[in-house]
Amino acid sequence: MNFQNLPNHDDRAGRLKKAIVPKLDAFLFADFKAMEFRIAAYLLAAQPTLKDFAFIREIERGEDPHENTARMIYGREPTKTERDRAKTTMFSMLYSGTWRTILRQGVVQTPEEAQSFVTEFHRARPQIGKLNACVKRVMEERGFVRTLWGRKLTGNPEMPLWKRPMVNYLIQGTGAEIMKDALINTGEFLNRGLYDSHLVLTIHDELILDCSEAEIPSIVDNLPQLMSNEKIAKFLPLGIDVAIGRTSWADEEEYKPEPARELVAAGDMNGQPLSWED
Repeated sequence: MNFQNLPNHDDRAGRLKKAIVPKLDAFLFADFKAMEFRIAAYLLAAQPTLKDFAFIREIERGEDPHENTARMIYGREPTKTERDRAKTTMFSMLYSGTWRTILRQGVVQTPEEAQSFVTEFHRARPQIGKLNACVKRVMEERGFVRTLWGRKLTGNPEMPLWKRPMVNYLIQGTGAEIMKDALINTGEFLNRGLYDSHLVLTIHDELILDCSEAEIPSIVDNLPQLMSNEKIAKFLPLGIDVAIGRTSWADEEEYKPEPARELVAAGDMNGQPLSWED
């Protein structure tokens, strides 16, 4: 079964997820935070001809880039719907879309609105146009772009160069390689540590593990490093969100670690903390 195509718009998704239960104690979900946006932020900063750090600064400040985009477009605090429209437009423009794209997606209702909205978007986010222009120039000069791992991407050879959504290929290709490394690193870590917990599934940019309860804290502590990338980490962190589902996939909730407890020496009737010097 392809779990990436679960129905999300009716009650079947919840009913199906209730039927998927861990064999051990709990499912652990490790999801990259806004991976595509962070890869775009890295590309803008790391490219010598661009060196644009605006997106990275927003991430470092803990801001919501899509809310910021909507705020700049509307000139006020946006509603959730307006924030979602800005997010949809962000990725449409990032992946070589036009005003016709957001019109088809229902972001706006008329061609005039679509053209005006895209104009305002590019005024708020000139970085997107810069990145697309840079990738287009590289394609025209050498006919390919490279991922962080040096893999060449040429796009669909049946399309003329100017029509190929190369920023899309570059971000998606880089994201796929980050996921491959995260899977390999996590799998090797679990095997080396003789954990009972194990990987069971990936969905988009999320790892799902079936975990023994006692092993969860150690795994959660190590996941940020296991899912990181050295090249991107020089510019910004690839953050992750961690969730837990103890009875089924449907019961997924944010993971909150237990507060640290002081160790007490066995048989110590006074309850004095155990010192490493003892």
